[in-house]
Amino acid sequence: MTAEKGTGPTRPSAGAGSLALTGSASLNVGVASLRYDHRCWKVHWNHVLRAYSALEADYQNLVDRNKMMFDVDAFFIFSTHLHEWMKRDMAKECMLTPEQLNELNRLFYTDPALVLGKDIANTQKHHTRTGGRMAFVAEVSVYFVGQRAEAQIQVVGEDAPKDALGLATQAVASWQAFIDDHKLQPT
Repeated sequence: MTAEKGTGPTRPSAGAGSLALTGSASLNVGVASLRYDHRCWKVHWNHVLRAYSALEADYQNLVDRNKMMFDVDAFFIFSTHLHEWMKRDMAKECMLTPEQLNELNRLFYTDPALVLGKDIANTQKHHTRTGGRMAFVAEVSVYFVGQRAEAQIQVVGEDAPKDALGLATQAVASWQAFIDDHKLQPT
């Protein structure tokens, strides 16, 4: 884009992909960008924590059913994907040792909150599950007395639903314990 000089402010010339200003109008444009040359698992851990904060806030406020369902699904999707991010990250400052990778896999496939979280994420991802356990948000309750909301997770084949925030709290605690136990630096 070229600029034409005249008696008024400098204006971009009209042409493909440019903007023409008439009169004495001016246009100030600012761009803020953040570039990641490497998307470390640490960035994804931050997404897990933000999704958890959103879910906590939902429980404290009167939210609509769709927002609550979205925030439950978002948390468990991010939490589930953290395993893959940690497993596949090969950058020197982010890579886990072979021992840490073994412990990561053990945790992910045996921790009850992470296993159920994986089922929730996979049920949300697929219209129909042909294998594995189906688990989904079965009920969102909004209590006007006390002004709070909660979501219940129903696991197909089980009678008692599970509280979504309680399950998310357990998942965050499991991930945090892994990070702390292995002295990983999440920031």
